[in-house]
Amino acid sequence: MTFIGANAFYSCESLTSVTLPNSVTGISTRAFEDCIELTDVFCYAKDVPDTQYGEFGDSYIEYATLHVPSSSIDKYKAISPWKNFKEIVKIDMPEHTLTYKVDGEVYKIYIIEDGETITPEPAPTKEGYTFSGWSEIPETMPSEDVTVTGTFTINKYKLTYMVDGEIYKTYEVKYGSTIIPESEPTKENCTFSGWSEIPEEMPAKDVIITGKFIKQSLGKCATPTINADGDKLSFSCETEGVEYFYEITNLDSKKGSGNEVNLTNTYVVTVYATKDGYDQSDTAQKEIQVKGGKPGDANGDGMVNAADIVKTVNIIMGN
Repeated sequence: MTFIGANAFYSCESLTSVTLPNSVTGISTRAFEDCIELTDVFCYAKDVPDTQYGEFGDSYIEYATLHVPSSSIDKYKAISPWKNFKEIVKIDMPEHTLTYKVDGEVYKIYIIEDGETITPEPAPTKEGYTFSGWSEIPETMPSEDVTVTGTFTINKYKLTYMVDGEIYKTYEVKYGSTIIPESEPTKENCTFSGWSEIPEEMPAKDVIITGKFIKQSLGKCATPTINADGDKLSFSCETEGVEYFYEITNLDSKKGSGNEVNLTNTYVVTVYATKDGYDQSDTAQKEIQVKGGKPGDANGDGMVNAADIVKTVNIIMGN
């Protein structure tokens, strides 16, 4: 930022031409008063400099030519005292090169006039990388070439192995790196399922790989034996430590001949055995006749009523 001081060139009658650099932002009182031979003013400032009283007083600027950047001519024509020059013409502004480089390679090049406002180039993007940001960029183009630089840094992403829903191992892996699959874990009496799909190279995101253990069978449980003792049942099995699952259904229908019949309850017993780590046994089945029960409960429904009388008559009659 530059300000031409008051009376800086006051009454400098030999001054025929003056150049104001693009850094000039203002001209003070009577800076160029009585410069009566002034014929050309070259002002490189794209923004019209502020002025105070009598900057060009009695300098006959109505006979002089004002040279300004082409993009600013209309601005100068609209503001006193600049609009009072005999004519306002464009100035051939010097140009310089603005070069952007990424990782040492030319990314973009612009040709920009001195003093032109520089609009920074948007940061580039690259999959799997983070951009550092640009080095210092001047607000306006200086009177020299400018090189702006930036770099990409490769990202790391998380590679996680999970077994049975629990984290097994975790790694930080660079983008694009070859992934060497983790060795499969082992567990007593179990078989590993194998890992889920593993990419050949690390992508630009976190990756979760899963697997699980499947219990190995230690064989098949032996078929249980059904033992009846009176009205009690028990089960046994050559495989120790098994758990039994049973179902008992009642068969109360009888059919025959004769004038006498023993009333009994007949049951069908079905049972199988299981044990952790073993396959389920085959199913055993047996019919059991249990004498007794409620006296007169001919049909085995647990109640003594008219239905039992009908049932008994039907049995005796052979129906």
